[in-house]
Amino acid sequence: LNWNLTGSKPTILIIHSHGTEAYTPTADSMYKEYGGEYRTDNNKYNMISIGDRVAEILSSHGISVLHDRDLHDYPSYNGSYASSREAIAEYLRRYPNIQLVLDLHRDASGDLNNQFRPVVQVDGQATAQMMLVMG
Repeated sequence: LNWNLTGSKPTILIIHSHGTEAYTPTADSMYKEYGGEYRTDNNKYNMISIGDRVAEILSSHGISVLHDRDLHDYPSYNGSYASSREAIAEYLRRYPNIQLVLDLHRDASGDLNNQFRPVVQVDGQATAQMMLVMG
């Protein structure tokens, strides 16, 4: 792709259809769950924090990013895709320079009793796998 994503106008939109998705709590990251299945409306521990970090990294490279921090799956999970789709349409209308929309998800696997860690070794370091679904 021959993209120039730098400049003063936003070229990337980060959004979260399932913003309340969180990771297995640890001693350092205890959060109050709602609805079970590792979900929280605390933006310090859910996918909003991941979007904040991605936006920070992209911005540090001169890429103008918009980060939608709305919880499209709270208080109801049903309708989250419809809600995020409406938000995306409005962002694209207001910011026609957007060239890429990233909908970040947790992509956890397992059940409430057994969580699997999808990691790979990269240069000897355990690294989370990443999946891109493009459409």
